[in-house]
Amino acid sequence: MKKCRRLTLNSGVPLVVYGHIHVPLLRRLPGLTVVNAGSVSQSYDGDRRAAYAVIDGANVTIRRVEYDVRSEAKELLRSGLPHAEWLSQILLAGKYCPPERSEGHEGGKL
Repeated sequence: MKKCRRLTLNSGVPLVVYGHIHVPLLRRLPGLTVVNAGSVSQSYDGDRRAAYAVIDGANVTIRRVEYDVRSEAKELLRSGLPHAEWLSQILLAGKYCPPERSEGHEGGKL
């Protein structure tokens, strides 16, 4: 948070929103609110529900929504997308899972 505060100190911006880490966050600092909306899918915080941020003026909240994760994982497996098995594992776990290692492939069983 110190780095975020330093980066925004002279900007006069009261709200910083960022994403892509798959973990919702809402932190209020003096003169600054920092929010990460989380993830609509592939959550990394152990909660499989979709997460999003609602910003209404100075009021910021993180909300969660239940959805059929198992159905999404099955569709993902049928999609033919690269790494679908690994991504469905993350989806069902609600947190990051490293790819399984296999012989002859440095990056895992992908």
